Amino acid sequence: MSFLFFDTGASLKADYLISEGYQPAVDFRYGYGLIPLITGRIWYAIFSRTPYTFFLLVLILKIFSVAVLAKIAIQAKLKFLGIFFLALTIPFAFSNEQLYSLTHVIEPLLICLAISEHIAGRKRNVLFILIFGWFTKPSMSIVYIFFILILYFLDLLKRKTRFSKISLELLLSGIVFSGLFLMMSYVFSLSSTINTLIPLSYAKVYRENLGFFKEGKDFWMPRGAKITYYLSTLTGFWIILTLLLIVSVTYLYYKKINRKLDNKINQLTEVQLTILYLHLSFIFFFYGIQSSWGYYSYLLTIGVSFLASQNFSELKSLRTALLAILIVFAIMGYKFSMINNISKWQISKPQESIVNLWSSQQEKDAFTKLLDSCKTQNTLVYSVGALDLFFPSCHMPETFYPIDIDFLSNTEWLRISKQFDEAQQVVFVGKFSDISTIKNIEFKNKFTQFKIDHKDKLFTYFKRIK
Repeated sequence: MSFLFFDTGASLKADYLISEGYQPAVDFRYGYGLIPLITGRIWYAIFSRTPYTFFLLVLILKIFSVAVLAKIAIQAKLKFLGIFFLALTIPFAFSNEQLYSLTHVIEPLLICLAISEHIAGRKRNVLFILIFGWFTKPSMSIVYIFFILILYFLDLLKRKTRFSKISLELLLSGIVFSGLFLMMSYVFSLSSTINTLIPLSYAKVYRENLGFFKEGKDFWMPRGAKITYYLSTLTGFWIILTLLLIVSVTYLYYKKINRKLDNKINQLTEVQLTILYLHLSFIFFFYGIQSSWGYYSYLLTIGVSFLASQNFSELKSLRTALLAILIVFAIMGYKFSMINNISKWQISKPQESIVNLWSSQQEKDAFTKLLDSCKTQNTLVYSVGALDLFFPSCHMPETFYPIDIDFLSNTEWLRISKQFDEAQQVVFVGKFSDISTIKNIEFKNKFTQFKIDHKDKLFTYFKRIK
């Protein structure tokens, strides 16, 4: 049921809003790029806008991502243990945390393609791919582009590459960027294109509320966590990979400074340094909430797998032992996820009354009560998701992501305010947090017109009192 009430349904909701004439990042707050939106528009126009067509597109994109991962393994000339490590960690690298939107599936494919071209030494192609990445999600690709420009500058200082060649490659990159900019401006609008390339409002949300040492702390240091937490979940595996990537890159550059690396390994070391730079950028700038660890976990598995291609005789035994230990940790970490998924699968089944989405009987009963309530009185279900696309009797905020109440634009709030005025009851998914934590005064004033009526397993109901 995640499509109806949670982030997974936001992709369908965004496509619906665009079909109704709303402009992304203008009429509704949207912090990602326009390529996922135009991809969705084309795909849903051909195959219809449903949860299952969304999953089909996600599956296709993930298959391509795995294929690129295999190409990287070949390019890096990984030993058997490295290949086995990459294969085993595919569910970790492309985790379910990337299912929130098409953005989180397209971006890993593009970043992996860029890494593949980087290993091959084709910086021009890396830039081309990353420009598409910028128009997909304006975060990691921008950081990667900046690093490539630094590498260009260093090549120029060392006279590895002629100035004319670098200038031509940068000019071609500018043409690619300009072409995409004009196309997106034509399909959407100039304002949408500019606002999604530089999403300042979303940057403000991250800076004030989210981050590795704020909301993200619940991932790596949750309250009351014991050693068993790190051994039985993927958190310990993620931390070990991070530390190992830092140590291995430091060691390899120590070797490079002492000129003990050949040219082929130098290129791979450059890519590994790039991956470490990207991963640290994620930790300090792009990490959001507890579940954000999975957005760029593929960077960790790729970077660490390179250890299996380094031909240092003095490291051979240590390398084998490290990868073997990591494989054990990965299997232990999967145990918790597998048990959790199996238990959900055992109590859930496709429900015809919920457009064949999977849910437990208890969830179905709670949802049926909500539908009955929506049919008898004007109900605003305040949540992200695509409930109203499949059940029009239940109204949802006319925007992409209404959860960040304090960061809604004026146009968004005017639409939602009107919906509040028309609603006889407001329903929140889960337990509604303390309203005193919300800064939006207008929202608080609207909410004084309602009082809590009752709760069940999924929803909290508020009835109008004036």
